Amino acid sequence: MDTAPDAHDALARANAASRLAGGVAHDFNNALTSISAYAHLALSRLEPQDPVHADVREIVRAAEHAGRLVSQLMAFSQGEQAQVEVVDVNRSVRDVGRLLTVVLGEQVELDLRLANALPGVHVNLGALEQAVMQLALNARDAMSGGGRLVIESAVTDGRVLLVFADDGPGMDAETALHAVEPFFSTKGAVGLGLTTVNALCERLGGELELESAPGIGTTVRLHLPAVEPPPSPVAGRRPHAAGTVLMVEDEETVRTVVERLLSAEGYRVLVASSGEEALELAAAEPGPIDLLVSDVVLGGITGPELAAKLKTRRPALKTLLMSGYAGTPVGPVDDFLPKPFSPFELARRVRRILRP
Repeated sequence: MDTAPDAHDALARANAASRLAGGVAHDFNNALTSISAYAHLALSRLEPQDPVHADVREIVRAAEHAGRLVSQLMAFSQGEQAQVEVVDVNRSVRDVGRLLTVVLGEQVELDLRLANALPGVHVNLGALEQAVMQLALNARDAMSGGGRLVIESAVTDGRVLLVFADDGPGMDAETALHAVEPFFSTKGAVGLGLTTVNALCERLGGELELESAPGIGTTVRLHLPAVEPPPSPVAGRRPHAAGTVLMVEDEETVRTVVERLLSAEGYRVLVASSGEEALELAAAEPGPIDLLVSDVVLGGITGPELAAKLKTRRPALKTLLMSGYAGTPVGPVDDFLPKPFSPFELARRVRRILRP
């Protein structure tokens, strides 16, 4: 039997699904960019003691978390390597813990026992947070009648140790032996929960250790290689920015908020909703344009194409491209900023590019 047509159809469906996922992610990241930016702007106007301050802070955290999930899903669907960074494990656990208190429900008590002065771990932040969430949900499902989940962090033998201990019914030795196998479950459902967490540990050069006994509960230990975090930047008053920025974005909500953010930093901002409009603005501008900030996908000419056209007339022009799609654009680019991003990250990237 010739299976080539079936394989071709399957590949075509996979490619179509990947393109669809990319388009959805682009639109979703545009929405998250606006949500995060406006929440940051609102936060900057509130005193820390204001009761609304904590609520807006949670909006910011939720938008950041959603952005990491989209990035991780896109990297998975397109076979890309997710971005890694030095991560504060304790902070990640606390951030996810805010969601877990809701997800675990009233019958499961969450007990965080996090060590002080924990070194960092070189990992994709979204993957780590998903691992924490998955292990917590596994514990919740095991404790159908309620119980306690202890999440503990420590440093042992130069590694960061992350422990998840529940007081559920536990598993016998034979069941525990198969717990990390794909699609294995004691609850009648199938999934890849422990399998993906185990794969994450192996990619990092760490290991997952599972210990369980009937009537006692289950403990999962993640042993992760530790790294020293980069030095913190020296605090100080930021100089007021100066310069002219040509900002091009076809999504109105993103365009409006990015213009506000750049103007608040002290830049003179020329705003265009398309590449064609940007070319007209640049041609009519008598003075220098220091930086082009543009979305990659604009509906007409692309951001990289726009940058190339502008640089033929303005060779000193710097370029910062932003996009809600996965991947890094090719072209005359000084920096690339994936969506969603915070106002602080946008300002930092612009200052770095325009630094004398």
